[in-house]
Amino acid sequence: MTVLRSYINEIFEYKMLLSYIFFDSLVSLVFWKGQVELLGMLMPIHSFLFFCAGCILVERPYMLPSFLLLTVAWVLLAGMSSQRHHPSPWMRCQSFQHYLQILVTGKSSLSTKRIAPREGWEATQAYDKAWEDRMARDQKIRDEKYARVKELNDIGDDKISTKTDGMLIPVDLLVRMARYQGIIGSK
Repeated sequence: MTVLRSYINEIFEYKMLLSYIFFDSLVSLVFWKGQVELLGMLMPIHSFLFFCAGCILVERPYMLPSFLLLTVAWVLLAGMSSQRHHPSPWMRCQSFQHYLQILVTGKSSLSTKRIAPREGWEATQAYDKAWEDRMARDQKIRDEKYARVKELNDIGDDKISTKTDGMLIPVDLLVRMARYQGIIGSK
């Protein structure tokens, strides 16, 4: 039973992380933040490609299925790009060009790189601290929201009504009007 619970907790953790990743990606895409390092600068390449794809789809909507399939590869490459920029060298992966070269030639041109002791330690600690602070801040916001909703639900049990003083339209009048409208509309 404990193994099953750990699997369930892992799934919920992935769900929570996916919401963060989706929100961060959407903010980066919409506000044209730098995503890809090119010539020593972070360029908004993904935002530009998304804009171009949107323009093409507006003019040629029949290309939607091919763009949806392209989006799968695009999301995977963007995920690889974010993983390559992790401050810890143990969390980084090889580039897409590296794997493409191995696929085409069968050989890797990269030599084995040794990771020095405590390489990127300070940056990784700062990255982890920022992530924990964000999670704690969001948990605090969720707790406050839960408390407000609970308070509103406790208050909402009281009967609240408004006096109308006969200003309502009688239901039988609405039924007759709907019948007359149906007769007039059918001619």
